[in-house]
Amino acid sequence: MSRLSVIVGALALIGADAAATRDRAMCEREQKRTVDGVRLTTQNCPVYVPKRLGYVPVVKFGNRSHEVGKLLKGGSVNWFVCQMHGASQRVTEGRYFNTWWALTLSDDGHRGWVNEVYFKGGRNDERDGGLRACQRADIRWGQSGRPDRAGR
Repeated sequence: MSRLSVIVGALALIGADAAATRDRAMCEREQKRTVDGVRLTTQNCPVYVPKRLGYVPVVKFGNRSHEVGKLLKGGSVNWFVCQMHGASQRVTEGRYFNTWWALTLSDDGHRGWVNEVYFKGGRNDERDGGLRACQRADIRWGQSGRPDRAGR
């Protein structure tokens, strides 16, 4: 391996770490919780509630206009399972916009996705620096409406 490729590889790792630290309000440490008989790994993440809505919308993934529930409180009281990128599903809130989505359970008990435009601390179109990436089982749990093996 050439010295140049080692340096480029090291810079890539540093860049990946730097991207994660741009988020000034990252999600908290992982916690275990049981939902519908399924043991999930979750993290509380700081969100803000837009005044014009009075809540954070929770939607069916792939259809940002199909609201399935709401998160009524801001701050770090809301938990999320994971995050994934939805390139064609951008949400704009004022001057902020994002294409990253986080899986959660709404305050009224529906599984769904929150656009990370409502997360505090990040930049436009940037993933949360501390929330883990979704795995297949997480996505199945979020879409099926039935318990699966998410977050294990």
